[in-house]
Amino acid sequence: MTARAPFKQAEVTKALKGAVAAGMKPRGVSIDHMGRIVVLFSDNLLNELSLGNPWDEEFTQ
Repeated sequence: MTARAPFKQAEVTKALKGAVAAGMKPRGVSIDHMGRIVVLFSDNLLNELSLGNPWDEEFTQ
């Protein structure tokens, strides 16, 4: 007998649709062996939200 799947496709679909409805742009999904679903996002979103550090310009010169 085969083991029961730790997650359902409908759960993944709900997670992705929720992210899209919130205005996010998911790049993928990660599912661990316990069935925990993690929606992955691109780093571009983090760059857009980041205010930056004013000292970054000082150290790059």
